[in-house]
Amino acid sequence: MGDMLLMGCGFRGPTYAVTPSTSSVNEGSAVTWTVTTTNFGSGTLYWTNSGTTVAGDFNEAINSGSITITNNSGSLVLTLSSDLTTEGSETVIIQLRTGSTGGPIVATSSTVTVNDTSLTPPPPTPPSAPSVSANIVRRWHVNQAWTDSGRTTQAMNNDDAIQVWDDLSTTAAHVTAAASGNRPLIKTNQLNGVRALKFDGSNDYLSHASNITGYHAFAIAQCLSGAGNEYRGLLTQQAEGSSTPYIFDVADYTPNLQLAGTGTAKFLVSGYSQNDGANGFMVYDSFQLWEMSASGGIAFNQGVRIGQDRAYARPFAGYCCEMLVYDAVLSYADLIAVRKYMTDQYAIPYKCLDTFNGSIGEALTSHTPEFGTWSYLQGTFEIGMMAGLMTPTSHADNDMVVMQSNVADATVILRTTHYHSGSDVSNFMIVFRCTDINNCWVLDINPSSNLLVLYEVTSGVWTQRASASKTIDSGVEYTVRIQGRGNTIGFKFNTDSETTYSSASHNTATKHGVAINVAGSPLVKATCTSFEVLKL
Repeated sequence: MGDMLLMGCGFRGPTYAVTPSTSSVNEGSAVTWTVTTTNFGSGTLYWTNSGTTVAGDFNEAINSGSITITNNSGSLVLTLSSDLTTEGSETVIIQLRTGSTGGPIVATSSTVTVNDTSLTPPPPTPPSAPSVSANIVRRWHVNQAWTDSGRTTQAMNNDDAIQVWDDLSTTAAHVTAAASGNRPLIKTNQLNGVRALKFDGSNDYLSHASNITGYHAFAIAQCLSGAGNEYRGLLTQQAEGSSTPYIFDVADYTPNLQLAGTGTAKFLVSGYSQNDGANGFMVYDSFQLWEMSASGGIAFNQGVRIGQDRAYARPFAGYCCEMLVYDAVLSYADLIAVRKYMTDQYAIPYKCLDTFNGSIGEALTSHTPEFGTWSYLQGTFEIGMMAGLMTPTSHADNDMVVMQSNVADATVILRTTHYHSGSDVSNFMIVFRCTDINNCWVLDINPSSNLLVLYEVTSGVWTQRASASKTIDSGVEYTVRIQGRGNTIGFKFNTDSETTYSSASHNTATKHGVAINVAGSPLVKATCTSFEVLKL
């Protein structure tokens, strides 16, 4: 009779609904689920999650719990964790239950999609090598190295120890370091935001038994000073022996680079030089483009070692980002393409570079440098009768040509040969921080007085400001450097000690170049084999 009375009065049981505030959410954001009931009043309901998320995906570190209901309403707030793991999209589906988290399901929410916004970057991949006519016979790039012998764990983090460094050529001669103590480390954000392998100068090296014959090789590398880097090889033959060939080898405790033991090899670090015992000027503690070419090839017939000179068993101290070895000496067009790739890829601070490779008699302003554009301030210049040499077309004193570098704090490096006999002299000068021909600095390489002389030129007046003694032999190529660091100007000959002078004059001017000095009637004109401007 009582039940019949309740039915007749229209009594109904509780109803339940759970509704999310959004259908999708990014990691790091919160979602509110609103619970509404009828005929429930106040009390406790329970929830579980049937989506793909787990407790660790929420800041609250829970995946079930209770909800307090007051006057038929309540809410659940969960915040999605902003983790570092790349997981893809996930879901949250709230199930409302009575009695306990294992009780009957009385309502189910619509699906909330969690958008994966994790901060883990994708594994780095090497960029494509430049397209040239020669074939790559070896290529090692910092973005494809592994911490395990099975090549399953890519080196991504700072100080990851490298067990395998992939050869990206078709040879696939991956170099390895089996012993943990011999493994170089990945260093992140090392070179203009780019990663590099660090060799500790103690016992780090990688090797492979396969042989190699290369004709043109490139590296982005940095040699550390103060490490006793005499004959310490970055890329050498694996086997020991005094005749061990090498491609990149630091020599003689000085900022020099020495390359493979063949008279036909030449290399560029700062300008060209014939090899066979000659050294190339380097800047310690600075990443540079290293380059070697050899028309006869450099043959490694007993394997390859990276990071140690096996002739002297001495390890390399420094960094390397990439090395490329080709099976032929590159054409000039291909050479420029590879240089541009290497310097652009790693933001090597070349602002201007010319090795004067062109046709005999070609006007300098019609010639295409590797980087930059020449403009005459006075007189004219042309490519000389020997490939890669620059000479003025006439013996006009103080003829001047410059490049716009857009940097005042810079290093300018000139490789030049002077000729003199008695009072007959022909020599080049470096033009530095130039506004115009009447306002600049000039470093005169003077074989008559055996001096490097720094002049300030202001309103057309030349004033000697500093000098350094140096015997300058006729017909000998020298490397001369001038550098501006704020109000300090430093200059030196080859690897001599630097002479400095302080002045604010012209310290914002950004053109640099060369000028000619002529005295008497020299029979041979001065020549240049390279001109460089590097940003500090």
